[in-house]
Amino acid sequence: MARHRCITLYFSRVARNGSQANPEHDDSLRIYKNGENNIRMVYTDRSDNDTPYVDIMNVNYQQMMLYLYRLFWLLAMDTDPFHSVQLFIPGYPTVLMPVAAIQANINQLMDLLGSTCIAWPAIGSQQQSAPIRNPQQSTDSGSGENTGSDVDTSTNVGSV
Repeated sequence: MARHRCITLYFSRVARNGSQANPEHDDSLRIYKNGENNIRMVYTDRSDNDTPYVDIMNVNYQQMMLYLYRLFWLLAMDTDPFHSVQLFIPGYPTVLMPVAAIQANINQLMDLLGSTCIAWPAIGSQQQSAPIRNPQQSTDSGSGENTGSDVDTSTNVGSV
């Protein structure tokens, strides 16, 4: 069963002594494609060591892009910024960027995230395609049965 990952961004904090904080206290943003023009974003704020705060937003593509654009600008303007942002994007290698490099690369990040959201399959979607037939094998005209091999190429995508 094929599974599709969500887009995940981790925001790494800087500890009070200047070193990188415990990764268990990183904030995260997970982006799920529920359907065509239907996105679920889950932001988890772990600044409080005891209880994480979770915000869930159901948005369309345009709202998602506006949210991400504002998020990247806020990261660039923050006086007590996160140390880095790590991006997990389906079909791409994991990327770790210092927050200082985000503002100069907003256009590329927006293009990458937007095109990935449009192109990648929705959670729980099922791709159906016609069986692949071997063109070198023919149908027996007497029985009407196919003597070629049929390969079922359907894929059931599980939820994340």
